[in-house]
Amino acid sequence: MMNKYIVSIFFVLVFTYTSEAQEHDSMVFAKGRVLSSLYGNISNQYADVSSRESIKTTGYRIGTKSGVFLKDNWTLGINFSLSRTDFERSNIKLDSEDFLIGLWSRLYFAKNGNSSLYAEITPHYTSIYNANIIQDHQGAIISNEDVYGKGYGIIPGLGFTYIISKNVGFGMSLSYTASKIFLDRTNLALLTKNSDTYNVSELQFNFNFQIYLDQFFF
Repeated sequence: MMNKYIVSIFFVLVFTYTSEAQEHDSMVFAKGRVLSSLYGNISNQYADVSSRESIKTTGYRIGTKSGVFLKDNWTLGINFSLSRTDFERSNIKLDSEDFLIGLWSRLYFAKNGNSSLYAEITPHYTSIYNANIIQDHQGAIISNEDVYGKGYGIIPGLGFTYIISKNVGFGMSLSYTASKIFLDRTNLALLTKNSDTYNVSELQFNFNFQIYLDQFFF
């Protein structure tokens, strides 16, 4: 249900920001220019765990995408982000932090105007570097696990950019993350280790602030 609301809000905002055409994008998305973007999102995640029941979580992510326009309207670069997930249900509590890095590509569909739709994709590597799962019963801790893992996946997305000036833009996008993550779980009380495989699917609604330059900062 939450996914349907996110999709509906995205398309409503796209149509709200669409305005009369101006001669902006021919200068903004030109070959040789540099794009740097800061983004953040909220997410609704469903994880199918190989050795136990599935779980649902919500979390947030902040990141940056930077690239160079190799052709007009097409940029290639790096996507890097950090995220945190907090999950708590009945007697189980999860705190997790991870990072993601990948090769990022975006294609704008603008011809003339001060706004543009775009499609993008990021094949990525991800690593969970700090996670803890606590299970209790009537206030007494019965299981305390540290979790570390790594994996890979792909993130396709569809977005919208509103051009404020030649050098500044504001955007939003809807993306879908599909990842396979291999985890090592260490029980701190029993000193035992188990392995799990997570097949993660995640729908993300992103807001981003974009800077377009004629060359790198240095």
